[in-house]
Amino acid sequence: ETPAKQQRLPEPTLERTEHGTSCTRFLAMAFAQEATEMKVLQFQPFQSSVDSTFWGELANNKLDKYRLSESPRPIRGFHGASRHAEVAWPMQLTAESFADPENPESALERAPHARAGVCEAPGTLINTNTLETFKALDRPKLLEEVGASIWRDIQSGAALADPALLNRFLVIAFADLKRFAFYYWFAFPALMLPQPVRYSNIQPLDQALGSAVAES
Repeated sequence: ETPAKQQRLPEPTLERTEHGTSCTRFLAMAFAQEATEMKVLQFQPFQSSVDSTFWGELANNKLDKYRLSESPRPIRGFHGASRHAEVAWPMQLTAESFADPENPESALERAPHARAGVCEAPGTLINTNTLETFKALDRPKLLEEVGASIWRDIQSGAALADPALLNRFLVIAFADLKRFAFYYWFAFPALMLPQPVRYSNIQPLDQALGSAVAES
């Protein structure tokens, strides 16, 4: 049996945003909630932010590389820890999100906004040829497949070596190049923990690990 069959993944809880539909994030910032003895760790949902350069690069790839292929494509999102408690840092897609198959780790180095504190997250893009196909895609099934990948990475230990694998995401899109209109749907699969995670206190990163680590 595969790991996905050994432990059934829960149906993801969807949240509608101005950028599309997203699922609850697996790892996120903690906010304090009073409990009897320990505080419950809560999770900040990812929001999506798509730069216009992403659509320009998608249009170029559709004409020059993808053509009529609807195969899943690897992409990269960029995110980090927000410096403002009230505002989350969204998962950003730019022209640099299209990973180089020969060197997929180079996207962040080439990104114009690359700086300390910006992290990559691996994503999957499915670009359809028609709006009808876009609407007909089995979204729950696609989410379950990405969630199963996260679970396999946890079981194999790959997520320990590369924690970014915990933040896998999915984008399905249709690019209407005649009208230069783009339809898309964003999703962030999450694994549901069997019991709430509790904690005793929160420390700023620079106090817990030192300023050198916090600024890296």
